[in-house]
Amino acid sequence: MSDLLMMFREGGWPMFAIVGFDLCALAVVPITLGFTLVARSRNKWRGGALALSIVALLAALSPICAGIGGYMLGMSRVEAVLELVDPEKRDAIEKAGSEEAGQNLNFGFGTGCCCLIPALIALMLVPAKPVVYDDFA
Repeated sequence: MSDLLMMFREGGWPMFAIVGFDLCALAVVPITLGFTLVARSRNKWRGGALALSIVALLAALSPICAGIGGYMLGMSRVEAVLELVDPEKRDAIEKAGSEEAGQNLNFGFGTGCCCLIPALIALMLVPAKPVVYDDFA
């Protein structure tokens, strides 16, 4: 638990955005998966299942994008600080800053992939478009 708290502290305020997007994805993805399973078993509601699956996929990708954005924000701050630092201390500060900015990537990708896999499964379970055979009509 201490490591997670330290990761959250080092990541800064973008971690709150990642958690917010995670909570949205956690609300949408299970509902979507259940809806697509019912739609697949009844072979109905293809449009609704497809639309909901796309929304779930976007919701699952949003924490990953927030993690990338947090990393880019952190690295821009590190680069701004490096302009003011002694050249002999530059490498150590760059390494430490890069590790702290990378916490956003780690957390965003880690939590985003937990929802991304069920969202992809829901997208694959969307019922197929019905085929109308009118050759002998």
